[in-house]
Amino acid sequence: PLRRNFFIKPLYRYINREKITRVVTKLGLTDIILNLLPKDTIIKIQHSVPSSAGRIEIAKVLEMIDWKNTEAVCVAENCVYVTSSNPEKIIEELKRELVKIKSPLGESAVKDVKEGKSVYWGDSISDVPDLIIVPEEGYRFYDGVAEGLWDANHTDGWHGYHKLHGIFLAKGPGIKKGVKIEGAKIYDIAPTILHIFGVPVPRDMDGRVLTELFEEGSELAKRKPVYVDPSHYDRENLKRKTKEQIKKLKKRKIKL
Repeated sequence: PLRRNFFIKPLYRYINREKITRVVTKLGLTDIILNLLPKDTIIKIQHSVPSSAGRIEIAKVLEMIDWKNTEAVCVAENCVYVTSSNPEKIIEELKRELVKIKSPLGESAVKDVKEGKSVYWGDSISDVPDLIIVPEEGYRFYDGVAEGLWDANHTDGWHGYHKLHGIFLAKGPGIKKGVKIEGAKIYDIAPTILHIFGVPVPRDMDGRVLTELFEEGSELAKRKPVYVDPSHYDRENLKRKTKEQIKKLKKRKIKL
């Protein structure tokens, strides 16, 4: 529940983020504002002013929530966190009710509702959302709040959105031509790129090196992926920073 001092309706009709951006740009004040105001202040202003669709960003909404009477909140897009003292009950209720959401056209807007722990894994599992909403094709769930439930005009500039299934393309020396790679995951891309550049892969990184991507007999195929402890990069960064500082000190002209 939100406190009743919500001001979206009157404000966004007269002033919104898009109008402010246009005025600032036309007056040539962009660089001046960026130099004068701290970054966190600029971000706070952006979150406080509604969009042309009347949407207030989640950072501002969180300040307006009555937490004592709140049992669940959508903090990130498609992600629901349950704050109730009886989370199991609320989770089951939300799973049943969310899939019933219909658009003004009578279409189903929610394809599925998954529990976070069934999607994510790892040492930080306690931080994952309790529920993840999977929208039907053509729908999107915002983490902000607007005057109405539905945004039919898409006035916020979005023309595409995340998909569960994407396209993976690769080209270059040592890469197979005309071959379809089956079963690749988005988290396989990072370790594969690291291997291509001859950089060790941290052992705590999800995914694998897509070795089936490389031409037989190529240098990429012959070279086995190298895995290192994450602390390896901490030491390497420290060495690099130390060398940079030494170079700066040598360049400095000290007057005695």
